[in-house]
Amino acid sequence: MLAIGTKRTMAANHTELLGLGVGAILAISAAPMHAQAHEPSADTLKAEARTLAKIISGDKHKSQTYCKIVELNDQIDEKEDPIDARKLKKKRDKLEEKLGRKYIALVAGVMNIDRDSRDYRAIASILEPLDKLCTAIKNQHRRRTREEHRRRVPGE
Repeated sequence: MLAIGTKRTMAANHTELLGLGVGAILAISAAPMHAQAHEPSADTLKAEARTLAKIISGDKHKSQTYCKIVELNDQIDEKEDPIDARKLKKKRDKLEEKLGRKYIALVAGVMNIDRDSRDYRAIASILEPLDKLCTAIKNQHRRRTREEHRRRVPGE
């Protein structure tokens, strides 16, 4: 009698687990559709890009953080070792958190746009002044480093 009761309980548990498994599969398969339904439009992304470009360019610390992110992205693209790339991505992710959720949402939204599309190019052109700002910051840093080096090394 005990064995039969155990089998019935096991069968009931098995059926319950199957139900949970089917529910999990449905939830997982529905997630991409849910995500697509909540993807921001290209116009929304352009507006966010304009807002963030103003905020970042107007704040020295945010500008420096943005430029570090750009630099890390370049380094990630060059890395052949996936472990090194993963370490750099973690650093980049921490810096992105400093720029806030809106920045992270913008990056995520832009990643879902075809790079050859007009919308992608429009967003890139909105962010282009930030990239120019990074170039200016980098050049300023190089000049400062050269000047400091000249002061330290006599006879140059």
